Amino acid sequence: MKVTVKFTPYFRAQTRTEQTVVHLNEGAQVNDLLRVLTAQYGEGLRDLVYAANQDSIDVWASVIIDGKALPLPLAPESNIKLKEGSVVILLAPVAGG
Repeated sequence: MKVTVKFTPYFRAQTRTEQTVVHLNEGAQVNDLLRVLTAQYGEGLRDLVYAANQDSIDVWASVIIDGKALPLPLAPESNIKLKEGSVVILLAPVAGG
């Protein structure tokens, strides 16, 4: 199945692209997608996405799938499944004051 991943500017600095299409097996979960992306784009993206222990998504990043934000941190055993045509957006932390 094909999943579109969009990168906000924070992540674009590492991936050097605004978006990509990833081919995954049917029934793939969001963690499968993140493993593919970090393998493709390297250590820099991995460090932005995962917490220091590599067991969960960093609380600083947000992941939105088909318009719905995921609760963070996301454990590796999470069962959030993707579907054909899903759109995943990786968002940077938002700060303000």
